[in-house]
Amino acid sequence: MIVQRTGFRHFVLRGRYPQIRHGDHEIRLDNCPAGWFDYCMEHGAAAPDPMHQRAMQEATPVLWRDWVSHYPNYFAAARKFGLVTGVTHAVYGPLGDRSSISFMKGVGGIEAEREISNALPECQLIACYAHRTVVRAIQNGPDAENPGAPLPRLAPTLTERERECLSWVATGRTAAQVATTLALSEATIIYHLSKARRKLDASNSRHAVSKAISLKLIAPN
Repeated sequence: MIVQRTGFRHFVLRGRYPQIRHGDHEIRLDNCPAGWFDYCMEHGAAAPDPMHQRAMQEATPVLWRDWVSHYPNYFAAARKFGLVTGVTHAVYGPLGDRSSISFMKGVGGIEAEREISNALPECQLIACYAHRTVVRAIQNGPDAENPGAPLPRLAPTLTERERECLSWVATGRTAAQVATTLALSEATIIYHLSKARRKLDASNSRHAVSKAISLKLIAPN
């Protein structure tokens, strides 16, 4: 709501927080259109997110309009999902934690770019606030009555395609059969299953299915 009140339609926050004691240190929060990140993974349009990577190298806000010619495929794909223009702000914490948040508009043009320029100070404040909020959530993770308890392991985030592949495997299908069902190559299915296993810390696909069901990432059949 804060992002939208500032005049933007979508946002994505990416961060790395060494304070997380278990699992992946990377965090992503967003309200991007459904299918955007799956599309990026399958088509290589944003692996890694070039605006996040660029922001991590800059001390000032990264205006998307300045980088369209550098990443034409990324921006062409983004426009298909209504992510037309925006700005990305970076935040660096004292313990090696760092993040960026992209503020995105669904329309472009001179007026949109003027609105972005006017909103830069507020966007930077929001970026700092969001980063600090995540840090506090991590710091407050242990049980208040048992401060020595380890932080709970965060549930992994699976892409829509990874969940789909695991759901089909849960029915007893092989990677080849899933590939036929989804009209994809077997190598692509193996790739998604491998990523799902790694995120779930599973020894094989059946183990991954079991974990995904227990974490309510996929529905039991």
